[in-house]
Amino acid sequence: TENGLDKASEVMVDKIGAVRRDKVKEVIGRLKDSHLVQLNRSLALWLGMG
Repeated sequence: TENGLDKASEVMVDKIGAVRRDKVKEVIGRLKDSHLVQLNRSLALWLGMG
């Protein structure tokens, strides 16, 4: 797909987790700016900051 992933995927803002930077081996995909804005808004709402 255009984002670099093998198939369509979803982000679940209610399943937030932390990963140490040294544990991330490589980039597996990218978000368009418009999708990143949507994700940030959804996260802010979920966290009660929006």
